[in-house]
Amino acid sequence: MYQSRLLDIELAPRHGSVDPIALAAFLDAWETAKTAYSDVLRIGVHRPDNELARDESYRKLLQAGLRIYRLGGSGAVGVVSEYLGRFDDQESAGHFKRLWCGLLPEKAH
Repeated sequence: MYQSRLLDIELAPRHGSVDPIALAAFLDAWETAKTAYSDVLRIGVHRPDNELARDESYRKLLQAGLRIYRLGGSGAVGVVSEYLGRFDDQESAGHFKRLWCGLLPEKAH
């Protein structure tokens, strides 16, 4: 009377395996960037470059951006900066053009 139908779930084809160590490194860099960017915003992002250069939070943010760039390229940096920009609704696009200058893709932000 009642037929049970089994729905086959097809997994998306894998185009290559993801290196779990690289993925963990990327997630670590993402979390570091998130925390550091929050600290930079709290302390003040509009400080002069020479002041930012001596700021430990900015150093962590820049190092995280460099790791993200090495692991995923400028596209990954663009995605992360777009996500992090949600912390500050006012001028986040301008922040990352300055804070991660040279790491972003040309058409980002």
